[in-house]
Amino acid sequence: MTFREQLAKHRADPICHSCHQKIDPPGFALESFNAIGGWRTAHGDDGKLKVDSSGEIADGQTFGDIVGFKELLARRKPQFARCLTEKLLTFALGRELHALDRPHVDRILQALPEHRYRFGDLVQLLVASELFALP
Repeated sequence: MTFREQLAKHRADPICHSCHQKIDPPGFALESFNAIGGWRTAHGDDGKLKVDSSGEIADGQTFGDIVGFKELLARRKPQFARCLTEKLLTFALGRELHALDRPHVDRILQALPEHRYRFGDLVQLLVASELFALP
């Protein structure tokens, strides 16, 4: 079975469907990468199953591969930056973010354009934020 066929079977379970209907379509962009990040064009025991890394994002825009996916994300820098910032903070703080965290997130996001949205600068802004000084 292809990866898509396996996921379609998995999504048939109503409990799994609610999450996988959201994460699978954009996640297919990453199918060209194996478990350790190496590039692949085929998969399966015999390597005969062709990788299909096309998909779509939440608003229905489609992409053909990882390059197209990255282009879609690049057109949404503020939205992507907010999501990445929130996910990084959740991981770094070891807790979910709360409404009281929003002003801190907003300050970080206001500074990102002057840093041209560079990842290293985002990490520095996160670490320098007041959230790291709070108990």
